[in-house]
Amino acid sequence: MKVRALVFLLFMFMASTIHAQKVEERPEHELVRLKTMPADTARIATLIDLAEAYEYMPYQKSRTDTIDMFLKEAQMLNAKFRVNKFRDRIDILAAQTAYDRNQSLDLKELFLPIVDRCRKSGDTLGECLAWSQLAVNIVRGKEEIQFKLYCFEQALQLAKKLNDRERVFDIATNIADIHIWQGNFSLAEKELLQIINPDQKASYMSLLFAYYRLSLVYVKEGNYPHALDYALKTEQTMRLAADSSYAYDFYIRIAEIQKDLGNLSESLKWAKKAYVFVVNGHENPDIIIKAKSEVAERLLDLGKPDDALKFVLIAPDEYKILDPSSRLLYLSLVGDCYQQLKKYPLAEKNYLDMIALVRRQKDDFSAREIGSGFQSIGSFYLNIHQQNIAKPYLLEALKYLKVSGKKNDLKRNYLMLFQADSAAGNYQSAVSYLQLSNQLKDSIFNTEKNKQIQELQVSFDTEQKNRDISELQAAAKLQKLSLRNLEASRNWVVLGSCLLLVVAVLLYRNSLVAKRNNQLIQKKNQSLQRFLQEKEWLIKEVHHRVKNNLHTLICLLESQAKNLKDDALKAIETSQNRIFAMSLIHQKLYRSDDVKTINMAEYIPELIFNLERSFDLADRVSFNIDIAPVFLNVAYAIPFGLIINEAVTNAIKYAFPVGGGTISVILYQYNNEVVLTIADNGIGMPRNFNEHTNQSLGIELMRGLSQDIDAEISFETHDGTRIIVTCLPRNNFDKEALIVTGNGALATLIEH
Repeated sequence: MKVRALVFLLFMFMASTIHAQKVEERPEHELVRLKTMPADTARIATLIDLAEAYEYMPYQKSRTDTIDMFLKEAQMLNAKFRVNKFRDRIDILAAQTAYDRNQSLDLKELFLPIVDRCRKSGDTLGECLAWSQLAVNIVRGKEEIQFKLYCFEQALQLAKKLNDRERVFDIATNIADIHIWQGNFSLAEKELLQIINPDQKASYMSLLFAYYRLSLVYVKEGNYPHALDYALKTEQTMRLAADSSYAYDFYIRIAEIQKDLGNLSESLKWAKKAYVFVVNGHENPDIIIKAKSEVAERLLDLGKPDDALKFVLIAPDEYKILDPSSRLLYLSLVGDCYQQLKKYPLAEKNYLDMIALVRRQKDDFSAREIGSGFQSIGSFYLNIHQQNIAKPYLLEALKYLKVSGKKNDLKRNYLMLFQADSAAGNYQSAVSYLQLSNQLKDSIFNTEKNKQIQELQVSFDTEQKNRDISELQAAAKLQKLSLRNLEASRNWVVLGSCLLLVVAVLLYRNSLVAKRNNQLIQKKNQSLQRFLQEKEWLIKEVHHRVKNNLHTLICLLESQAKNLKDDALKAIETSQNRIFAMSLIHQKLYRSDDVKTINMAEYIPELIFNLERSFDLADRVSFNIDIAPVFLNVAYAIPFGLIINEAVTNAIKYAFPVGGGTISVILYQYNNEVVLTIADNGIGMPRNFNEHTNQSLGIELMRGLSQDIDAEISFETHDGTRIIVTCLPRNNFDKEALIVTGNGALATLIEH
């Protein structure tokens, strides 16, 4: 009866791990930040994160409306920046929201086009997320389960390609979960044991759910010692991970295993833990009634029906808001309470109401839920000696428990069928049922397993006794020490006084030494600070002199240009712009407190302004500049500046032969990756243009500069020209690499 809650929780876990293996801010914090964020790529990322955060909350119409609002704004902003990764994440969330609203939609039509587009654009992460989200939404049915498995396997291959270990573990756990549902326990066990292998170095969260599913595998197989071992490991790992989100399921698993082992008091203790957890967490009524049922069942097992009934009873209004599974569980449990209290008419009424609910809403229940319901009413009629009524219910229960039931449930059902046939005089049938029950009993509790169970219990009891013995021994030792202290108190006082005097002398000496050392350290720190300041001033002076030398070179070129015409004059002007791009870098560095990095949001607009002024554009060409506050060191800033210089110069010269136009320069950073886009709405490149074979100096320079910083450069020639440079700056980049290389782009630039 807990299958639906478990499926929902497993879905929530899978979605949350796919969302990101990072610590995320709470949605309310993100909302506060969003109010002050400009309309840039960082705002798009925040809007997507907020939409995902709301997607993992319990379903409500207002929730989907909020998600739509975030996605609509993100789509509008991304239409300007055209970041493929953003577009794919937005589309995946939009497809999920559409399916949440209307689950009659075709999942394949929603997600497979996104998968195909991500594959074509090379967005491996987006493709992996789309496959995973498609798999999560597929209902477990005999026909659909193979496609669900296929989707997860596709996502697994992509996660391996991304080298995302935690995503690999997460998807592998979901695949194992499918194999458990299919009854392929040996394959599921193999997959889960691979995840918890120490060599894999899985995170606590990956271990947590692998342990949890392993305990389920061993319960299904009837291997209760292993089941208890991994259930306890789950609870221990939960505490190490400091994440109690799924504590209810973990506590219930331990409670159920302890019940099957016959440890009813231990089972009650864990069931109460689960109930306290859901009440403190203000869970919905369905989860609370499930937690109540576990406690009440343990009380019934311990022969306390009055306590169980008082604990479980709810008001009619509360019953009306329960889902079908919770109603089934509640009616069965109340019937069990009245049966133990020997109030048989009341018990029968609740059982019959339960069966009517099952027959009326059969599709809303799992096979195990239906089987447990029929078994409950069959057990009731058997208990009041109405075997003829009991047997049809028990046979109906057997049909469903064979599909999805624990071995303990089957064993109990066969035993009750034996009792029913024995009472009715059907001895041949009764013997066959008894044999089946004994076979299951032997497979569950053979000698070796009983020994392991006893060892686990003995180990627990021994640990408890050892703690008690240790406490008693400590108390005895304390008493003996007290007696000895009384006898030797005079000697201890004298010795203590001497020790205090020695300690005082040592402390005084240490304080003098520490004082001298502190003074020495302070002097050295001051000296180092002075040296550091001198070094920074020297670096600033170097940048200042380089800037002055470059400026002198620009002036010399300007003087030379007065005597030149046509192509020679254009070459001189182009060189002046290139030198200015480098000179501006050094100017920014020596005027800044930070002599290592350049704020591109300040540098690029000034560079564009110089180009606009040097070409005397007036109002013929307008500029759309959107630069995020990205800080780059000089090794990256110079190539980016020169690429912008070349691209904008070419656009000004050739993009608008007739009339005017717009040139856009956009730079942003996403996931540590810096993306530069220079675009115009001019006539575009020639039809036969090939970026790989084109030998023009400008294209060759831009390719060379990109190679120097390990960047990717691409050219798009429809609707004007668009140049996109993508680079992942490295912190330990050798700042001199671009200067000393003899065959790099800067060397090429100097030669020309």
